[in-house]
Amino acid sequence: MTQIHVDLPENLVSYVGFELGPTDWVSITPKVVIQFAGATRNNPKILPQGSPVPTILPVALIGKFISELVDVGDYKLRVNYGLNNARFLTPIFKGDRIRALISIGRVTETGSDYVEVEFNVVIEVEGKPQPGSTVIVIYRYYK
Repeated sequence: MTQIHVDLPENLVSYVGFELGPTDWVSITPKVVIQFAGATRNNPKILPQGSPVPTILPVALIGKFISELVDVGDYKLRVNYGLNNARFLTPIFKGDRIRALISIGRVTETGSDYVEVEFNVVIEVEGKPQPGSTVIVIYRYYK
């Protein structure tokens, strides 16, 4: 697993285009699905193993995946500023295992307030040739 540590968010510019990961596998267990449904106030139907999960569930795990691979030192606040180009390419089912590959697409220092970072994220599904999803996640690291 390739991980990076930087002392300051603006130092992430040195890793633009660099592939990080893969992360550890995460099992999409019934407990994970029920916890996600509860957090989103969705009616957690008890579906059998092998049932498809909400397409947004793996995207909700991206913060965990980024934190696993990218350690940024000195900043006051990290904000998930948004998503671009989210694509859900392969269904993910209860019982599947997923992990992420991440690359840094762009780092922009906007004045003295914050650094904006685009992470290109690919969610792999164990045993499937095509990714479960791909998305660009934008974080702002406030100084």
